[in-house]
Amino acid sequence: MSTLKRKIATRRPPPGIDLVRETIQQYEEQLRDAVNEDHSGKRKNELTWRITRLHWEKSRYVYDLFWRKKAISRELYEWLGREKGGDMPLMKQ
Repeated sequence: MSTLKRKIATRRPPPGIDLVRETIQQYEEQLRDAVNEDHSGKRKNELTWRITRLHWEKSRYVYDLFWRKKAISRELYEWLGREKGGDMPLMKQ
């Protein structure tokens, strides 16, 4: 069970979580796969590139929903930042 999925289950999320839940969970699964993939024969910087990219994409997804598409509320945006649905300092840029 992903961290966000566990937190969503234990704490009451704001309305609108259904809009982002599935996509965030897909990013979490991709991150888990990236961490567990075979790293033999790769340079040190190649090991973290995919993880960094997926982390950035997840944060950018939440940023775009709030700032560009205006599809989620500020309450949900801040809740996702607190609950690690995205990287808040990265989402504020």
